[in-house]
Amino acid sequence: MRTGPARRRQRGMLLPALIVLLAVGGLGWLLSRQDSAAHRDLIREARTADALATAREALLGYAATYRNREHANADFGYLPCPDLDGDGSSETCGTKGQTSIGRLPYLTLNLPDLRDGNGECLWYAVSGSFKNNPKPEALNWDSTGGFRLRDGAGQVIALPGDQAGLAAALIIAPGSPMPGQQRSPGPGRCGGDPEARHIEAYLEIIGSPLGNPPIDVPTTRPESNDRLLTIATDDIYQ
Repeated sequence: MRTGPARRRQRGMLLPALIVLLAVGGLGWLLSRQDSAAHRDLIREARTADALATAREALLGYAATYRNREHANADFGYLPCPDLDGDGSSETCGTKGQTSIGRLPYLTLNLPDLRDGNGECLWYAVSGSFKNNPKPEALNWDSTGGFRLRDGAGQVIALPGDQAGLAAALIIAPGSPMPGQQRSPGPGRCGGDPEARHIEAYLEIIGSPLGNPPIDVPTTRPESNDRLLTIATDDIYQ
């Protein structure tokens, strides 16, 4: 028969074992929470990348078939103006040669209500040298864009396919609101609200008015969660 001290030693051994089990269980719970959050982040990033790529392909398709879109006397390569009034469609944007920014005109591009991984509508900027309304004096493979990209150190990111290394157009996903940004919920579809004019509430890497090209676009900023894709001259004409 075990003595009293032996029984106490058994009970004393159970306590550390219980603490270990609780610690392991707690660690597993924390890791599962972290894995779940990381998984959600990956899903959001994948949805954003897919929306941007879909919009980019639609814009390139628009440029490649522009002459076939009841513009028999026009050249190929024109890109649509952004949606500036919140109806989802492209319209006249500024004066000749003026760069323009607004919501992606998804209805003009025959696209669904495209959104990024955070459920935000996409934005779109186009150089005056490529927009269709009003058109530039000439448009061809020698045309150059109006957006100059810079990295986190401020160095220029030259884009291949453009004589000056500039972008003809940008497609931008705004992500979730950053500190200080106030956004109003829309009516449930992209472009159907006056928020299409409130660029500063959505984008950090570019604002409005845009000014004269080339327009600097910092692709990496600590206070920004914008994601973007570019279109250069060769992307259009190849």
